[in-house]
Amino acid sequence: MKRLIPFLFLISTAHAGTTYHKDSDWNFGLQSYHRQDVKWVSEKDNKFLEFRLEGGTSGHGSGDNVKRHGAPFWERNEYTGESRMGRNTQYSVSFQFRIVKGFMGNRETFFQVHSWDQSCPLYPQLMVKFDQGKLSLHPLNDQGFHKPVHIDKTVDEIFNKWVEVRMTAEPVDRDHVKYTFHGELFNNTPVSVIATLHECSNQNLKFGIYRPGKEHGINDTSIIQFDKIQVNR
Repeated sequence: MKRLIPFLFLISTAHAGTTYHKDSDWNFGLQSYHRQDVKWVSEKDNKFLEFRLEGGTSGHGSGDNVKRHGAPFWERNEYTGESRMGRNTQYSVSFQFRIVKGFMGNRETFFQVHSWDQSCPLYPQLMVKFDQGKLSLHPLNDQGFHKPVHIDKTVDEIFNKWVEVRMTAEPVDRDHVKYTFHGELFNNTPVSVIATLHECSNQNLKFGIYRPGKEHGINDTSIIQFDKIQVNR
């Protein structure tokens, strides 16, 4: 991809506090409602979005400064998709990511399928994370909990390498969706999980870093980069 003038990559809308990010080799943009440590980075005539999260400070989410789920607070630096996928529709998403620092701590999520908004303040349908450097998927079950599905892949194996992720979402029935992952991150073997949908669900893709803060000490800095985000519906 040829290098373009920066204003083509980063657009600030007329809505106060909202920023949209989209590159020429993406067909799906990301948006943020908060000032966060995110920037465009250039390398060999390519441009990608970098998320950096330092430890010790709670995120901007309404519940991030509340003690919950085994953590005194929650750290966050992530963007949401520019539009939602619907409650139980078929779609696919692909993207590339590269970890250049960290992700060896506790429950560090880098991709989510969520439904949260003021009218649906409930748990995400799916979380994809590295826990102590090991990959796992966390679909929401009928009891309202995330049950991990462990994948034989570690941060060490992919560190500082661009990795492509491909995911399809397919309705199973009215209240369940099947997410199937493909690519090197999953050892080139399709991995499927079934997640439960809330009645108010309207699926929303989230990219970045989300993790528990520490009671004692401070999390190490994690940095992840994203590129070539594509969504087809």
